[in-house]
Amino acid sequence: MRELIRTTEGVITSAEFRKGGIYLLVLTTLICGLLFGISVLSHRMEWMTVAVAPFLGVVVLFAVCSLIYFWYCIFTKRMRALKSPQMLVNAWLGAMFVASALRLVDYQNRTLSLADMGVLAYSGFGALVFSLISVFLFVLLIFRGWKAD
Repeated sequence: MRELIRTTEGVITSAEFRKGGIYLLVLTTLICGLLFGISVLSHRMEWMTVAVAPFLGVVVLFAVCSLIYFWYCIFTKRMRALKSPQMLVNAWLGAMFVASALRLVDYQNRTLSLADMGVLAYSGFGALVFSLISVFLFVLLIFRGWKAD
């Protein structure tokens, strides 16, 4: 399993993709549940926001980046095995990056009241659109990789 999700080299069969995909879906669900629990807990304890939140931010960033890389590895290997271009995988990564950047812009705009019209005012909508595109591409990659050889 370690070689399956830690390197982008090589190709994998649909059976290996299914095995890795199920493993990563379970891992993603567990980590998302843990992160949700941490956020609920930290909102209930005010001291935790100041004392622990910066440390948890680093842990969350590491966990999310690791999960994205693991998915990238199995998607890349499977697309290579299907002899299809890596364009969908790259588009998925790009959509996630743009959605994250727009979400940050929207957060800063709302907290600092930078603009009430123009591009900054609609950055939250743009983040939502790119998030939906990212989810659509993720599901498309899952279905393409899942099909038999």
